[in-house]
Amino acid sequence: MAWTKAQQYTIDSRNESLLVSAAAGSGKTSVLVERVTKLLEDGADINRMLIVTFTNAAAAEMKERIAKSLGGSIVRHSHISTFHRFAMDIIKQYYYVTGVDPSLSICDEYQQSLMKNAAMDEMFEDLFESEDKAFISF
Repeated sequence: MAWTKAQQYTIDSRNESLLVSAAAGSGKTSVLVERVTKLLEDGADINRMLIVTFTNAAAAEMKERIAKSLGGSIVRHSHISTFHRFAMDIIKQYYYVTGVDPSLSICDEYQQSLMKNAAMDEMFEDLFESEDKAFISF
């Protein structure tokens, strides 16, 4: 594949952290997979890498491509995930420092919808019971 100058810099750059930000479909996942693959070929330890992205699909795709490129077992215990999953892992591992309940979970769309509806119902009920003129007029 022919990489752009910026993509090639990202792939070849060493000894620095990089933030890769680009439009959807611009090749971010391919560039990151190529970068990680080359780092691993150069002797880097995948267990010392943090590779995060915004979607479960992109994280799964990166894991799959790296596994395909270098052998499946190498990514089994790697830190390739979404930002949310990474944050959850930190909270669960260090709950005693953060003060956050380790049973915390990320709600799915269904749970989110239920919570929004419950909050709206509660707000409407409170406003109605308080005889809020603006609300009643609305």
